[in-house]
This record gives sequence, C-alpha cells and structure tokens, in this order.
Amino acid sequence: MIGEREAIPLEELDEEMADLADQVMANKERAALATAQRDELSGPDPATEQRLRDMQVEDEIQASRFMRLCVASEAELARAEAIAEAEKRQVDTWLESRRARIIPTLRWFLVKLELFMRRRRDERQQRLKSMDLPHGRIGLTAQRPAWDWDEKAAVAWLQGAEGHLGNNYLRTKVIVELDKEAIRRDATVGLDGTVTLGGARLLGVSVRPAEEPKFYWQVAGREGKRTYRDLRLESDRSSEPGRETEDVAVG
Repeated sequence: MIGEREAIPLEELDEEMADLADQVMANKERAALATAQRDELSGPDPATEQRLRDMQVEDEIQASRFMRLCVASEAELARAEAIAEAEKRQVDTWLESRRARIIPTLRWFLVKLELFMRRRRDERQQRLKSMDLPHGRIGLTAQRPAWDWDEKAAVAWLQGAEGHLGNNYLRTKVIVELDKEAIRRDATVGLDGTVTLGGARLLGVSVRPAEEPKFYWQVAGREGKRTYRDLRLESDRSSEPGRETEDVAVG
C-alpha cells in the first residue's frame, strides 16, 4: 500500500537505539572531559582558595560540614576517573581497530621481502646475510641450536651417574633470608631501638618509635577506612623513599 513503510525488525531497532545511546553517552563524556580540562586550566579562584585555607574546624557542626565537602570532593574525583576511563577505552578501541587494519598488510609486505631475501641468499650459496635498500635493510639472522631441557630427568640421571658427573654438572642454590615474623615474635626491643635476640644484639636490625596515629576517614554507607595514602598522585609515588611502613587505624 502507498505510504506504508516496511516494518523494522525489533532486533535491528534495539541495536540502533543502543548505538544511539552509546553515541549520546560518549558525547556527554567528551563534553564533561572538556569542561573539566577548562576548569583545570583556569584554576581555582584565589579569593575562594584563600578563604578555604583560613577556615578552621571548631566544633562538631563544622566538622560535619567539612566531612560533607570531603564526600562531594570524592564524588567529583570518582566522576573524573570514570570519564578518563571511558576516554581510555575509546582510545584503546581506536588503536586496536587501526592495528587490525594495518598489521595484516604489514605482515604481507614482510613475507614478500623475506621470500625475496631467501631466494637471493640461496642464489649466492648462503653467503648473503643482509641487503641494503633505499628505505632500509633486510637480512637473515643466524640462529643457534635450541636445547630442550627436562631438568628433573637430567638431574636424576646425573645424581645416579658414576664418578663425579653430578659434582661437575650440578650446582645447589641456597637462598638465605630473614624470618621477620619469627624475629618480631622472639626479639626484645630496647628503649634505644636496638634488637636483642638470644641474649645478643642483632646487628642490622633496629626499631623506630611508632609515628603519630594516622588520620583516616570513612564515608557513611561505604566499606573501608581511607587515609591520605589513597589520595597520592603519580608525582608523589615516584618520589617516595622505599621504606616499610605499617598503617594502624586508631579508634
């Protein structure tokens, strides 16, 4: 009948709607990322920043307000991380699509060059190792014989062999390391941090006094306590000294 349109299958309609929704979400995420980048470049208002620096927590009401600000800041950080993750997935998908298109063609070119190189080598009685071309070099790298090792069978054979074969071709590696848990359990720690074990001072080990209790916060309705360690930037991680610390939540 004139004017009637062919019915679109529900499966195709669902796919189209899903694609459209993905495009809308991607556009929103890109817009949010652009806004976040502009805000980052513009920086905070100096007057607002100074006012925040001058504020102090004097009572439980102000502490509750500051905790609410912390929750809002963490939510903003979570949104930024979600946007960055979405952008990363899009970039990774784009790169993988380009690799899937380019790499098969590149392999085809390289196979043709390899066949040509092997023909030239055979024509010159194996003496040709490489060939310089206007845009680079192709060549064949000599390979060494590959040894396959069944270490258990070989060790058992050498251990049962006569003479000194086992001594000549077997070696034993001894790994010596501290049992730190046992030392912590059995050692005595002096007021100056020295460690005594079995009545004698243990050299190379000392104990530092415990630091001040570490501050933590926990958002209502969420599991787990959080510390400043959870807010480290990449620049902080690269400059940290390699020291062993133990965080103990107080309270």
